[in-house]
Amino acid sequence: MTAMDDQPNHPLRGNRHHWLAAAIFGGLIGVWGLGMAWVLTASAAPDAQSGTVVSVFTESDQREAIAAIRAAGGLLVANPVAGTWVVHGADAGFAGRLRDQGALAVYSRVPVALPGASGCFFLPDGQRVLFTRGSAGT
Repeated sequence: MTAMDDQPNHPLRGNRHHWLAAAIFGGLIGVWGLGMAWVLTASAAPDAQSGTVVSVFTESDQREAIAAIRAAGGLLVANPVAGTWVVHGADAGFAGRLRDQGALAVYSRVPVALPGASGCFFLPDGQRVLFTRGSAGT
């Protein structure tokens, strides 16, 4: 007999299903985390990449990020989330130059069809596709 059995009003008494729910929730979060790690790893742009990419900088100073993008030879397309920039660079090696200028990550495409993934990045008028396998430099 445990101390919990001695106390009929103990908050954990009779809540065995809560532990099961917590275990299932933890498992789902773990699977989601592994899936996101795979997606981010698979969508990283090679250094030789050119064209439209998503670059990630620290959120601390937008002016520094803009200066780094311009120093890498890029044009700003959109800033959908703080620290995340959709940029375009026509010259080969653009992704590598972004990393050299301080980008934490550079992504070329999402390798799987994710429902709602296009909602994460604002696409300006006239731009139909952001992530494609056939864009320049891929």
